[in-house]
Amino acid sequence: MLESHLILKSFILFEMESEDDFQPAKRFRKARTTEEEKEMLEKAIPKSTRYKNTWAFKLFEDWKSERANKTAILEASSVNSKLEELENLDHDFILMKPKSLNFWVGKFIQEVTSKDGKRFPGATLYQIVAGLKRFLEEHNRNDVNMLDKQKPDYADLRKILDAEMKSAQKDGIVSKKEDKEAISEEEEEKMWSQGHFGTITAKSLLNTVYFYNGKMFGLRANEHRMLRLRDIQVSSNMITYKENTSKTFHGGIKDLKKKPRFVNHICHN
Repeated sequence: MLESHLILKSFILFEMESEDDFQPAKRFRKARTTEEEKEMLEKAIPKSTRYKNTWAFKLFEDWKSERANKTAILEASSVNSKLEELENLDHDFILMKPKSLNFWVGKFIQEVTSKDGKRFPGATLYQIVAGLKRFLEEHNRNDVNMLDKQKPDYADLRKILDAEMKSAQKDGIVSKKEDKEAISEEEEEKMWSQGHFGTITAKSLLNTVYFYNGKMFGLRANEHRMLRLRDIQVSSNMITYKENTSKTFHGGIKDLKKKPRFVNHICHN
């Protein structure tokens, strides 16, 4: 009897353990807390974009603080005849109504300059407006797509922006892009001969990996930090790099039609 009891008990325990083994894993992830969700949304905005948004807002605030007149009804305007319906410039930018944003951002675009008093190129003016739009969106203003042609509230602003961009182009105010010089073979050889590249020290190895990741795969700036081991595959005669995230590819909704970088380098004897 005792032996039979032990056998039965062992069988029951085995069955219980077996059932646990075959329990399906939880399919869905646990709910995020408010702080976790907030952190996720903040991380989704690239640091460079967040910087541009803050810069555009600061530029607007600096202009606002220096501007003599802040009363809408005292302004001269060829595009808005109902100035009495507008909020004054000293109103909180984030809380401004669309009609007021349309008016004051239009004035801002006509008057904004760099620190040395020079006019901005047209492309920069466009980026400033885009930065202000994104800044407002960061603060839960989703009604402020100033650049959307389907938004009549900002039609005057778009006309002013277009005219200012054309005026800047006509006056020869264009963005200057400095061409970067490639490192020559002689300079590369010199880096090896002087010990800057190599495998002898940790620093020389780091320099070598950094340089050739840029040369072979086209990595830029922070892309080196974001590089993961899974992004590179090494076979007998080939090295393959598949882009994960980069300055121009983040894997979000706007990137659905984009293809990540894919680089193959065949190794020859």
